[in-house]
Amino acid sequence: QFSHTPTAPGHIPTVPNNAAVTKQRASNYVILKCFDPYADSIKNSTKNSAIIHVTRQDLPETFDSNIILEPLTYSSRQWIGKSYALLRGAKIVDKTNQMSNVDKTEEQANLVFGSLGFLKPSNRIFVEEWNTRQRPSEEDTAILNQCDAIITPSFINFQILKQTLPDKYILCMPRFWPAYSVPQVTAGRYYLYFEKFPKVTEMLIKCWKPTYQKLFIVGSTAELKENMQHLSEYTDYSLLLSHILGAESIIDISDNTNYMSGINNIAIHNNVNLITNNLAYFANDYANVKFINSTIDGDANLVIDEALVQSAIEARMSFGIVSPKLISPNYITLFKENISQLIGQNRG
Repeated sequence: QFSHTPTAPGHIPTVPNNAAVTKQRASNYVILKCFDPYADSIKNSTKNSAIIHVTRQDLPETFDSNIILEPLTYSSRQWIGKSYALLRGAKIVDKTNQMSNVDKTEEQANLVFGSLGFLKPSNRIFVEEWNTRQRPSEEDTAILNQCDAIITPSFINFQILKQTLPDKYILCMPRFWPAYSVPQVTAGRYYLYFEKFPKVTEMLIKCWKPTYQKLFIVGSTAELKENMQHLSEYTDYSLLLSHILGAESIIDISDNTNYMSGINNIAIHNNVNLITNNLAYFANDYANVKFINSTIDGDANLVIDEALVQSAIEARMSFGIVSPKLISPNYITLFKENISQLIGQNRG
């Protein structure tokens, strides 16, 4: 289900030349500049200063973990916020006081979650996926060179890290989103989209026809059409999970087109329909996954066909009403195994 070494094709996808880009533009292709330093700095500054309040719950799926985690990014604090209810005994290193209602410690973490530019020395470091425009800085490389194990969810980033640090122990492994029983799933026919880049959201809004079912958009401030609705990324995870399980399909479009995504994993393993341009699971031929072909051009921009996006959405809608899903017991087991492998209890 997940592995330590990449099994996907060993190349970084690119549009071969400007002529190809010009030809694609003449069709329905659009070039989306996902990497915007100025806009990203404003958005990231807001997110990185956010305080994540963790809701504690008594869940039957809870298991003893007794692990120490240190999040350095907004994404990793959000993941701990989602997962904490399942991790009995877990403690958090939170030197910036950006997580509330968790048990904290000053002890050495079993695992540090970071991203390029947000790393610190540790025995094990999980480096979040990044766009191919970026490369580890000298400071990033020096920090990573000190640790015993580097973990990345991206096949593309794995290759870059191996080129940069050929002698280091590097794992390619997802960070599973947690799943547990919810009182009820969100009713109605709707699609669910998680914003990663505003330009992708703009493209999806443009593609979304008035005849389409409702689209919930998570984590965006964009102006929406009548058949769309905002859903805060700060909402309680139980509510978000109820939307995931009740969705006709999840839509996940990223500029890193080959990485083991948490939202992809929770959809695939719980039989929730998924529309994605992420090729990490393409070879598995999952019946509930509709792939959209896309590529990355020489400037690390996402090149995607709007018509293919619409076609994928309409193909899913043609299936009719989709029954709400229940959490697979096998997924709970996979989540536990994933935690064990992330912190090094099982090197596989």
